[in-house]
Amino acid sequence: MTPEESIAKAELEALVKVPGALKIITNMHACGGGIHPSFPGFRESRCVRATFPMSDPRHFVLHDVASLEFSDRGGVSCVRAYSSVYEAPDGRKTRDWTEGRSADVLHRLQEWKLSK
Repeated sequence: MTPEESIAKAELEALVKVPGALKIITNMHACGGGIHPSFPGFRESRCVRATFPMSDPRHFVLHDVASLEFSDRGGVSCVRAYSSVYEAPDGRKTRDWTEGRSADVLHRLQEWKLSK
Protein backbone atom coordinates (compact mmCIF):
# COMPACT_ATOMS: atom_id res chain seq x y z
CA MET A 1 0.00 0.00 0.00
CA THR A 2 1.38 3.39 -0.97
CA PRO A 3 1.63 6.25 1.54
CA GLU A 4 -1.14 8.08 -0.38
CA GLU A 5 -3.45 5.07 -0.03
CA SER A 6 -2.63 4.71 3.69
CA ILE A 7 -3.47 8.36 4.31
CA ALA A 8 -6.69 8.13 2.27
CA LYS A 9 -7.79 5.01 4.15
CA ALA A 10 -7.14 6.69 7.51
CA GLU A 11 -9.06 9.81 6.40
CA LEU A 12 -12.02 7.74 5.21
CA GLU A 13 -12.10 5.80 8.48
CA ALA A 14 -12.12 9.08 10.45
CA LEU A 15 -14.62 10.94 8.24
CA VAL A 16 -17.21 8.14 8.08
CA LYS A 17 -17.70 8.71 11.82
CA VAL A 18 -18.68 12.36 11.19
CA PRO A 19 -22.31 12.59 10.01
CA GLY A 20 -22.54 14.39 6.67
CA ALA A 21 -18.79 14.50 5.99
CA LEU A 22 -18.88 11.97 3.14
CA LYS A 23 -21.69 11.88 0.58
CA ILE A 24 -22.52 9.71 -2.41
CA ILE A 25 -23.75 11.78 -5.35
CA THR A 26 -26.53 9.70 -6.90
CA ASN A 27 -27.80 9.84 -10.47
CA MET A 28 -31.27 10.87 -9.26
CA HIS A 29 -32.03 14.48 -10.08
CA ALA A 30 -33.08 16.41 -6.98
CA CYS A 31 -35.17 19.10 -8.58
CA GLY A 32 -36.36 17.99 -12.01
CA GLY A 33 -38.87 15.31 -11.26
CA GLY A 34 -36.42 12.82 -9.79
CA ILE A 35 -34.78 11.69 -13.03
CA HIS A 36 -31.38 12.33 -14.58
CA PRO A 37 -31.30 15.25 -17.08
CA SER A 38 -30.14 12.91 -19.86
CA PHE A 39 -33.28 10.72 -19.59
CA PRO A 40 -36.45 11.33 -21.60
CA GLY A 41 -39.08 13.13 -19.57
CA PHE A 42 -36.71 15.49 -17.77
CA ARG A 43 -38.15 19.00 -17.72
CA GLU A 44 -35.61 21.75 -17.09
CA SER A 45 -38.46 24.16 -16.32
CA ARG A 46 -39.04 22.19 -13.07
CA CYS A 47 -35.39 22.55 -12.10
CA VAL A 48 -34.89 25.19 -9.42
CA ARG A 49 -31.12 24.98 -9.89
CA ALA A 50 -31.12 25.58 -13.67
CA THR A 51 -28.55 28.37 -13.27
CA PHE A 52 -25.88 25.77 -12.40
CA PRO A 53 -24.31 23.46 -15.01
CA MET A 54 -26.08 20.10 -15.14
CA SER A 55 -22.90 18.40 -13.94
CA ASP A 56 -23.01 20.36 -10.65
CA PRO A 57 -23.63 18.08 -7.61
CA ARG A 58 -26.35 20.47 -6.40
CA HIS A 59 -28.62 19.00 -9.08
CA PHE A 60 -28.51 15.50 -7.61
CA VAL A 61 -29.72 13.65 -4.56
CA LEU A 62 -26.91 13.17 -2.03
CA HIS A 63 -26.78 10.32 0.47
CA ASP A 64 -24.56 10.27 3.54
CA VAL A 65 -22.03 7.46 3.69
CA ALA A 66 -22.93 5.11 6.53
CA SER A 67 -20.30 2.39 6.22
CA LEU A 68 -17.07 1.43 4.48
CA GLU A 69 -15.74 -1.94 3.36
CA PHE A 70 -12.01 -2.15 2.61
CA SER A 71 -10.27 -4.75 0.45
CA ASP A 72 -6.89 -5.31 -1.13
CA ARG A 73 -6.88 -6.02 -4.85
CA GLY A 74 -3.47 -7.02 -6.04
CA GLY A 75 -1.69 -4.75 -3.59
CA VAL A 76 -4.03 -1.81 -4.21
CA SER A 77 -6.14 -0.58 -1.31
CA CYS A 78 -9.78 -0.41 -2.42
CA VAL A 79 -12.93 0.65 -0.62
CA ARG A 80 -16.65 0.35 -1.15
CA ALA A 81 -18.69 3.10 0.53
CA TYR A 82 -22.37 2.46 1.32
CA SER A 83 -25.26 4.76 2.17
CA SER A 84 -27.88 3.81 4.73
CA VAL A 85 -30.82 1.76 3.50
CA TYR A 86 -33.62 3.96 2.18
CA GLU A 87 -36.92 3.52 0.37
CA ALA A 88 -36.63 4.09 -3.38
CA PRO A 89 -39.42 5.91 -5.28
CA ASP A 90 -40.81 2.51 -6.36
CA GLY A 91 -41.05 1.39 -2.72
CA ARG A 92 -38.06 -0.99 -2.71
CA LYS A 93 -35.55 -0.89 0.13
CA THR A 94 -32.13 -0.11 -1.31
CA ARG A 95 -28.85 1.65 -0.65
CA ASP A 96 -26.30 3.37 -2.83
CA TRP A 97 -22.62 2.54 -3.05
CA THR A 98 -19.48 3.56 -4.84
CA GLU A 99 -16.11 1.85 -4.98
CA GLY A 100 -12.54 2.25 -6.14
CA ARG A 101 -9.05 3.08 -4.93
CA SER A 102 -9.18 4.63 -1.47
CA ALA A 103 -7.70 7.96 -2.61
CA ASP A 104 -10.11 8.22 -5.54
CA VAL A 105 -13.16 7.36 -3.42
CA LEU A 106 -12.11 9.87 -0.76
CA HIS A 107 -12.07 12.59 -3.43
CA ARG A 108 -15.39 11.42 -4.95
CA LEU A 109 -17.17 11.40 -1.58
CA GLN A 110 -16.12 15.01 -0.94
CA GLU A 111 -16.98 16.41 -4.40
CA TRP A 112 -20.31 17.70 -3.11
CA LYS A 113 -18.37 20.29 -1.07
CA LEU A 114 -16.83 21.79 -4.22
CA SER A 115 -20.19 23.07 -5.40
CA LYS A 116 -21.02 25.15 -2.32
